[in-house]
Amino acid sequence: TLPGSYHRVVTNETYGCVSAPSSMDVVDLSYDPTVNLTATDTLDCITEAVTLDGNGSQTGTPIIYQWFDAQNNQIPGASSLTMEVEIAEMFTLVVLDTATACSSSASVWVNEDYDYPDVDAGTDQHLDCEILNVELDGSDSEQGTNISYQWEYTDGNIISGNGTTVATANEPGLYYLTVINNDNGCADSDSVLVTQDITPPYADAGEDQEIDCHSSSVQLSGTASAVGGQFEIGWTLGNNPATVGNTLLLTVETSGTYTLHVTNLLNGCESEDQAIVFQGTAAPSGVDILPDPPTCAGDTDGSVVLSEVIGGEGPYLYSLNGGDFQQASIYNNLPAGPYNILIQDINECTYETDFVLEDGNDLLLDLGKDHTISLGQIVELYAIINIPEAEVQQFTWHPDTTITCDTCFVVEVSPQLTNTYGATLTDINGCTVSDLVTIYVRKDRDVFVPNVFSPNLDGNNDVFMIFAGKDVVRVKSFQVFNRWGEPVFQSYDFQANNPAYGWSGWYRGRPCNNAVYVWYAEIEFVDGEVILYKGDVALIR
Repeated sequence: TLPGSYHRVVTNETYGCVSAPSSMDVVDLSYDPTVNLTATDTLDCITEAVTLDGNGSQTGTPIIYQWFDAQNNQIPGASSLTMEVEIAEMFTLVVLDTATACSSSASVWVNEDYDYPDVDAGTDQHLDCEILNVELDGSDSEQGTNISYQWEYTDGNIISGNGTTVATANEPGLYYLTVINNDNGCADSDSVLVTQDITPPYADAGEDQEIDCHSSSVQLSGTASAVGGQFEIGWTLGNNPATVGNTLLLTVETSGTYTLHVTNLLNGCESEDQAIVFQGTAAPSGVDILPDPPTCAGDTDGSVVLSEVIGGEGPYLYSLNGGDFQQASIYNNLPAGPYNILIQDINECTYETDFVLEDGNDLLLDLGKDHTISLGQIVELYAIINIPEAEVQQFTWHPDTTITCDTCFVVEVSPQLTNTYGATLTDINGCTVSDLVTIYVRKDRDVFVPNVFSPNLDGNNDVFMIFAGKDVVRVKSFQVFNRWGEPVFQSYDFQANNPAYGWSGWYRGRPCNNAVYVWYAEIEFVDGEVILYKGDVALIR
């Protein structure tokens, strides 16, 4: 029927009577009730129930609400706009207007997230006396920014790394790694076992021992200790960590406290025990040696006094360098050198030691290396000594008479011939030493006369002159001749190297022509020898 106004007339077909018309309005009250449905969350390890929210749907007195599961079964008792569910599936809300029988529906999926993270607490670990800390490695577990970690333990202890995949533990126990997915709260755990072996081995160093002069060594026995290939043996003496033996039986010659160390190589654990080796008090253990060296090097007037013996029991006998024993503890007339002392007490216990009797005053006098000089050259001689001058009794040079100060440590000499000089040093103890040095004199005759000169007043090689070294005393004569034998220049008795006594290239007030001239010179040397030199010289203007 469509909505609108309707009129009804009743007609009696027999009599033809017609009733008065009656009117009726038909109204369309049908509609779709409003329905709104949402799921507030997702089911996971944190959220155990999700609220289905129908708020915003049609309301009113004739309105009722019906809930249906995924199998289209109506859920009993569910008649409000909200409903809590604990399973993940599709749910439907029907909004029904009981006055008009109009209804609407909406469906929503309830999702779930039960993604548990992977967890691996790693391999079991073991603690012992060497391995004091172990790493609990859970790095193969789930990784990610939404993942967190927590270590827990029974009878253990974590010293670092809690809250990470790798933790450090230092006690035995059962450790649990829990990996948590912070997005859904799902967590899983795995365990790792930490065991420990810190059982020490047994160590027994045996009985204490005693060393005396008739028993220079004793044997320490650790045979009661733990034995086997897994055990390492070591002995130490006193506070010195150096090992003095590595067997259970140890022969020693030194007194002191010996410690036996037994180490179990399987767990690194060590035990120790001590045995004391006593030194018998009757054996001599030392002597005060008072040496007196010889007066001078090489002398035999040294001596030694053995003043006090330490330990043992007197009276004592003494032997020097293997000689017969004697009661006297003083030895005289000894040269320098090494000596051996053997001391024997009344119980025939002995003590042996060595000492060195230093040499006497070893004077040093060094005049240096030999020298080679040119004739006329002066050389200084240095006397090097190894004592202060205050300890010098006498010092002399010999035998040269040209030395002006024969007691000076530094002198100048200028021999004309090769000569050997000597010196002797005596100290206040009467010790004497000598040394020699030789001065070789080389007669080089250091004379130079040019073979060309240019008297053109340019300041360069303008004078023909004689050049000589220190071995030249004087020039006795110097003459220059032209090619006809006529002397053009002559000078007598002058020092070499002086241009004032040279030829300027002039003769009788006039410059000489370019030519070759002949010259003669008599030169006297410091050793008294006079040599005639001659040659020619070219004059070039």
